[in-house]
Amino acid sequence: MKCAYHNDVDAVATCNICGKSLCSTCASVIQPPQCVGCYRDGLIQRKSNVRGSLITDILLGVASAVFFPYLFSTTGSLYSSVLEIALLSAGVPFGWRFLNKITPDIFLSLPMVGWFIYFGCKWFLSVCVGVFVAPYVIWKKIKEMKQVQQLIDDVANMDNRSLVADK
Repeated sequence: MKCAYHNDVDAVATCNICGKSLCSTCASVIQPPQCVGCYRDGLIQRKSNVRGSLITDILLGVASAVFFPYLFSTTGSLYSSVLEIALLSAGVPFGWRFLNKITPDIFLSLPMVGWFIYFGCKWFLSVCVGVFVAPYVIWKKIKEMKQVQQLIDDVANMDNRSLVADK
């Protein structure tokens, strides 16, 4: 069996995704062994997932920023600044997700009142934590998208003939 990219070289591995034959040089470029096409497709999927997650988080933040000031204005809350409530509540989805990561994955059996208290406390903590977590999460996801795009560009520029010269 010969390498899918180098017809004159014997294959020593196969792509873990599509099964293409790879020579030792091609197999050592990407770990675990993957062909360039499958690796690029995986990077594109990863970038798409990060972008989708970022868009979802931002849309939930905007929805919170629109909904919660309306809720507080109709209940006669002590907060008079709609902008302040909007900015605080925009971080709720980010804070909620952060709290989900640090709490144990166990099911609590609580009475109905307990669930209201639990979610009320979690919402309040999400507001407090979300103010600080939201900018960090947005920055981190944008940075990851740039890094993945750089990898995609590197793979696009990868010349398989240069791999043969490395032997």
